[in-house]
Amino acid sequence: MAHPSVAAPLPWPPPALEPIHGKLGPAIALIGLADVMLVLPILVSLGTPSPLGSLGPFGDAFWVPLASTVLGSVALVAGLQLLFRLLWNARDAARHGHGWRTVLYVAADEPRDTGFLLVGARAFAGLGPGQRDTLLAARLYAAALALAAVLLMPFGLGLAIVLGRLNWAGQNVLWTTALILPLVLLLGGLVGNGAAGLLARAALRGAPRRQAMDPELHRRVLEWNERLQTLRGDRPTATGGPGKARIFGAGALAIVVLALVAVGPAMLLTVVGTVSSVIVAIATPSLAGTQIRIAAAEVLRRYRLDPDPSISPEAAGQALQALVWTGRAEDDRPAGERRPVRSHAGPWWPADGAERYAQGAGWTDSLFARARRRSESGYLRQVAAHPAHAEFATIARAAAADIVGTRYELPFAEELSMMTLPFPPFGGLRLGAQAHIAKAAIELAEGRPQRAEQTIREVISTGLVLIDHGPTLIETLIGAVLVGTGGDALEALYRATRRTPEAETLAWVRGEVRRGAERVAGRETRLRAMPTMVLDTSLAAGMRWELFGIVAAFAPCANLRSIAFGPGADYENWLASARERLVRRPNDEALFALMQRGLFGAGRCIPLLGSVRIAGQMR
Repeated sequence: MAHPSVAAPLPWPPPALEPIHGKLGPAIALIGLADVMLVLPILVSLGTPSPLGSLGPFGDAFWVPLASTVLGSVALVAGLQLLFRLLWNARDAARHGHGWRTVLYVAADEPRDTGFLLVGARAFAGLGPGQRDTLLAARLYAAALALAAVLLMPFGLGLAIVLGRLNWAGQNVLWTTALILPLVLLLGGLVGNGAAGLLARAALRGAPRRQAMDPELHRRVLEWNERLQTLRGDRPTATGGPGKARIFGAGALAIVVLALVAVGPAMLLTVVGTVSSVIVAIATPSLAGTQIRIAAAEVLRRYRLDPDPSISPEAAGQALQALVWTGRAEDDRPAGERRPVRSHAGPWWPADGAERYAQGAGWTDSLFARARRRSESGYLRQVAAHPAHAEFATIARAAAADIVGTRYELPFAEELSMMTLPFPPFGGLRLGAQAHIAKAAIELAEGRPQRAEQTIREVISTGLVLIDHGPTLIETLIGAVLVGTGGDALEALYRATRRTPEAETLAWVRGEVRRGAERVAGRETRLRAMPTMVLDTSLAAGMRWELFGIVAAFAPCANLRSIAFGPGADYENWLASARERLVRRPNDEALFALMQRGLFGAGRCIPLLGSVRIAGQMR
């Protein structure tokens, strides 16, 4: 290109700047495309409030943020690589003597006509120096604003995630830094670019390019600058001051840091979030079977014995602990669990005949018949004489039971968690209920049907106490088993005493309730429904305690928003309501705090791989 008054052409792009000629625009476009893929899905996940326990706005398609993050991260790294190479080449050009404005002019010269614009040649020959400088400034400002916009969006997202994990107002800066401010900058860039386009609408495009192959590059750069100054005598500072190589080099290194801040937190968040969502979906148990058993047990609540006010919750808890450890050695008791106040070392069913009385189909009817036989009544009388039967009478007539305070050494150790909390061997409790039914069979054989019915009702009442006051789902299930065992025995007693209509009515009602519960048991019991179920006092206490532990462990991990910024105020309000509904006595507060710390005692969201195994057992 040539100035109208000077025949010698001014090479464009200048020597040493060929590698960055017009490369800023493609870098901005690629980074902007990456922003759309990387930032927007995560921004929707983080910025959209979701119900407690929800997997987030994408629901079962929780893999979408991970997929978009992977694709967006690849595109962002590619765009940042272009920008890094541009700045690194600009650093080399500055070392050779180019001014910083010259470097920026060349990088932003996507129309490839800035050389003509500088000297007022060709299409720009009719523009005065002030107009040309305005056009140059508009192009630079437009490019700078667009670059700032596309860089700020992923950087703001990464910054918000980091601040959220540090509990430093991550949510407050999320929308401002990741969307609002970038959009304002982008709008400014579009306005500047539009103004520059209006000024240069007649400019020629596609200026010829020439590669710098001369080894004396430094000398040629100086010559180029001298010739430009000659051609730009009206504005000798058009190239800017001497370029600082270290500034461009620092800019290149800043791009590396930006890549780490923009990609690292977002990728880590989405990976952890996706893994957590998968685990939550797998590990959240279905409680349909438990609900069926509890519904079947509720039919027999009319047979619960009237509570005795003189039996305290502590006395009932102590009786339960004594029952659980009946027939077991003291050495089996794990650390952290209280020693029973009363010990019953003998087994419920002596070994010489235990196998013959194993529970099976028709077991209760058979038991009442065998109790009348002399050949078998002796063994059953031995079972009926076990001293631990008195513990059933205590629990059955208790209005409530303090199970936590009489089972565990309180306060809980700091290193204890729900994964390491010791659970007693409840199998002995089932054997005890069967032995109590054997006691009722002996009482009937001795001609005491009313006493036999009361003994059976003690088993039913003990099971209902466990359902109503047990702190874990296991106790709820054991309670339902005991109630079911007592119901079977009650039907057998009615048949044995020729109260056939009562037996048939009881059997029909129990069967219909079970079948009805099976028809409606498909209602949602996934994590999203569990917080409400925890607060539902009509449900069994053990189920609500277990659901509380699940929500406390998984709700902080269910979606990206809760992982990044914590569960939030909804979770805290739910905790307060759950404490009000679940904690009935001071000892319950210790269990509540233990469950609140999560399965592993971490207290915050981590991928709970071990919980999958626990949930499988609960199913």
